[in-house]
Amino acid sequence: PALPPRASDDAPAIVNLHTSAEEVRPFEKFEATFDVPGTWSNPFDPDEIAVDGIFQTSDGKTLTQPGFYYQDYRRSKEGGGEKLTAEGRPAWKVRFTPTTVGTWHWRLRLTAGGKTSQTQEGTFRCAGQPAGHGFLRVSTSNPRYFEYDDGAPFFAVGENIATLEHGR
Repeated sequence: PALPPRASDDAPAIVNLHTSAEEVRPFEKFEATFDVPGTWSNPFDPDEIAVDGIFQTSDGKTLTQPGFYYQDYRRSKEGGGEKLTAEGRPAWKVRFTPTTVGTWHWRLRLTAGGKTSQTQEGTFRCAGQPAGHGFLRVSTSNPRYFEYDDGAPFFAVGENIATLEHGR
């Protein structure tokens, strides 16, 4: 996929910033999508370019979530195999899942070419009933099993299906 043009000698910049929502439920995804003008030999190398989401809870706890370079693809079956076709333009994303209700403060920090810049602080609210059982973890009562944050058990179904071909 084509990469965006290379950043100038000025500090790197985050542009065209869009967020998924102003309010999410606990364990629901909040997503920031944006562009970073520039090209890199490897946009997946954090020594070359790194984007982090900095999230702060209402009680002052700070969490850092790494961003990533993203390209959407369409899957299709072709000639007995699977074909992936790039769709749309690549972009950068930071995804974060709040676990507690309240107002969350956030900003993005970009480091590239030895220079760092940050976006202005934004906020979103986390309110309502949880959007599921929480994160998946090793069971606290038996380490041979998995469970969710709320204690609900997890049993994997279909973990052996790896292609578009089902039922072969």
